[in-house]
Amino acid sequence: MGTALLAMCFCAVSLLLALFVSLSPISEKAKIRILYAGAVASFIAVPLMDRYIAGLNNFPAEMRYRGVLVFVNAVCCFCFIMAFMIKYQAVKKKVDTLEQTVEQLEHERATAMVQSVNEDKLQKVEDSLEWFAKRISVFTKEEQDAINACAIAFAERNQINDPKIPIAVNPLYSQASLMQDGSQAFFYIGKSRKDISAFLATVFASYFPTGESFVYKKMPGEKEASRRGLGER
Repeated sequence: MGTALLAMCFCAVSLLLALFVSLSPISEKAKIRILYAGAVASFIAVPLMDRYIAGLNNFPAEMRYRGVLVFVNAVCCFCFIMAFMIKYQAVKKKVDTLEQTVEQLEHERATAMVQSVNEDKLQKVEDSLEWFAKRISVFTKEEQDAINACAIAFAERNQINDPKIPIAVNPLYSQASLMQDGSQAFFYIGKSRKDISAFLATVFASYFPTGESFVYKKMPGEKEASRRGLGER
């Protein structure tokens, strides 16, 4: 009877530890260790109970204690399962936190890259407009303002507008120079040959009376403009 009582004590300890773990606000690591201790206590109770049952000669008593033994095994399994579940939840929580951190870092990196690209693009647009403004400095002040307004709308919003005032042909600025400078400035910021041709034919209509098709055919190509870059003739 003393052996059976000892086994039941071990089982009771396991149950109390499991109850303590479920109610106590301790860390997952501590809960897992306590449940393992409870499972070990129940496991120790199994051979003690089995040994006690083997010495019984009373079948009804033996069946009762067999039922108790099953209960002890169930407590042992319960403690192990609880420990594994808590461990799984802890690992899952760490993995979720890691994934969130990785996603946040990727988002920040993508945002930084987009911002860097946008800043680089804006800088190129600014450089292109500044360079083009210097090339058209041979025109009158009013003509320069009208051309620059159209160039800004084209570079920043891809809009092709008529100038506020007609741009007259300037003997100091040839048709070839205009096409060269226009292609060089706007190919630099990624504009297409068709759009640049339309822009030049619209803003500098007096230079190109035959229209956009002439500019498209005669204007230097993108490779030549890209090779030159800004600041070169």
